[in-house]
Amino acid sequence: MLDALNAGGGDFNALARHATAALLNAEVSGVYSDINYYIDEQDITDPALLTLLEQVDGIDGSDPDGFISTDEVIKAVQSAGTLGVELLKDAFDAMNNMQANLTLV
Repeated sequence: MLDALNAGGGDFNALARHATAALLNAEVSGVYSDINYYIDEQDITDPALLTLLEQVDGIDGSDPDGFISTDEVIKAVQSAGTLGVELLKDAFDAMNNMQANLTLV
């Protein structure tokens, strides 16, 4: 992961950086149930990115629930050739820059 975060440049290196951040965000959401990165039209206004994140949600065979899990991030990266490297990078970037929905208990 550190190599991916330190990789410079675009295309696959940029995807590696954004996917690593998405993976870490998804892991935090999975561990701390009060922090969730929910796919929301208010946070992601680009219809192409929103559609792609909705495709990623459930890409691992699970039921789509509006949240991107670590398994879904991994499967999306494995499918980057089909989904489109640049669009997937931009979708993960948008997800990583969303405001987390916090539920205080």
